[in-house]
Amino acid sequence: MKIKKEILAPDGIVAINRDKEIIVFNDAASRMLSFKEPEVLSKDFRNVLITSEEDQSYILSALEKGESYSNISLAINRSDEKKINVLTSITPITQPDQGVIGVIVVFRDIEEVISLYDELQEKNKKIIEQKNRQFSAAVSKAHLPWI
Repeated sequence: MKIKKEILAPDGIVAINRDKEIIVFNDAASRMLSFKEPEVLSKDFRNVLITSEEDQSYILSALEKGESYSNISLAINRSDEKKINVLTSITPITQPDQGVIGVIVVFRDIEEVISLYDELQEKNKKIIEQKNRQFSAAVSKAHLPWI
């Protein structure tokens, strides 16, 4: 019997063509932003995902000048019109005879990462406290004369 495991990509991936239209929108992007793929495909990214001109400038620069960006913070719109801060890398897609034909935008929800970090810190704190209690109990039972 084969067990099918669903693997969720942690990073949102969006491809944007030279006409500034979204042409790829993966499941992680859908999960993070609460958009369904058909809602965003063929739409101008500036009207859907990134409305801040400053944040748009990174993608536009990649499209127009072929510049790459790594680990920049952008605010991306969710379907409920709230913004989330994401850590983003933007890479142009080029063809030898055509130049830049689009960009790949890969992003990770910073808040999700911070939340996971906080959760790990809390669990680590509880483990340390438990181990300290166990050690103290063992020492007090041992009645060691030099302690």
